[in-house]
Amino acid sequence: MTIGITDSYRPYAEQVDLVRRKGLYSQGGLAAKPGTSDHGWGMAADLNLNAKAQSWMRANGPRFGFHEDTPREPWHWGYKPTT
Repeated sequence: MTIGITDSYRPYAEQVDLVRRKGLYSQGGLAAKPGTSDHGWGMAADLNLNAKAQSWMRANGPRFGFHEDTPREPWHWGYKPTT
């Protein structure tokens, strides 16, 4: 099983470009409004997951602070550490 990272921290200007290319999530696209994306805060990662890795993340990710928190984006995992 391999879990790869395809995207993580994203600067504001890159989020602006992503909105231009992929559209706003609120309007059916795949990008959050610039300044609101967890990627811009370093609190999200997009993962390259096959079915086995996706299943493992769903079962184990929360133990490490990772949550599948964006509908329509099974590759997007937010990081919210527990105290």
